[in-house]
Amino acid sequence: MASPPPPVGDLAEKHDEKHDAEPQEVIGHDVHGLVHQLAEKAGDREDGMAPIDDIEHVMDKIDTLTIEECGAILQKLLKDHEYDYNFASSQREKLTKLLQGPAEGESTEEWELKLKTETAVNHFFSPYPEVRSVSEPTDDPSIPAETLRAHFLGNMWAIIAQFTNSLFNSRFPTITLSSSVAQILLYPCGQALAWALPDWGFQFRGRSISLNPGPWS
Repeated sequence: MASPPPPVGDLAEKHDEKHDAEPQEVIGHDVHGLVHQLAEKAGDREDGMAPIDDIEHVMDKIDTLTIEECGAILQKLLKDHEYDYNFASSQREKLTKLLQGPAEGESTEEWELKLKTETAVNHFFSPYPEVRSVSEPTDDPSIPAETLRAHFLGNMWAIIAQFTNSLFNSRFPTITLSSSVAQILLYPCGQALAWALPDWGFQFRGRSISLNPGPWS
């Protein structure tokens, strides 16, 4: 595993030494190149490009970030995902190198733009490309997410999958119920509960909790 990035203070000092007579904002960068880069990074839709609204959301965040904030955010991100096998090792190495400062032959402006871009995409969108390709960087508060039926179905299929995998692990042919298959099977179950469950609920800490808060999303 790559060596840990330097402290935020060291990163700021290193940046200040190279940035003595330069303004703090990134100026003169290729805006069209940045837009194209973000379009490819933010998602992998049918045409390989992310929606323009997603790109604008991330670009707005880039303008508000400072070098110190980027250092703190990326260090925390690397720490939080230290043992996350879904977080690509290539992404971990790239972020670690970015925290160490400009690469050989790279200008301070280019490094600063890359640092802010990676920070905005990973922090304000998602560190997982698979998530960015099928989701939006903003939330819709009208869509229920953590519901009783979601917890029930999630736990139920986790138990079924674990039981199935354990039962057939030592048999031939081996039958494995992966998480992807469980998610596919979970969807019609959610639709069925949304159709069958009554809209009964109760109040808890000022929140309305219902057995059936609406269509299965």
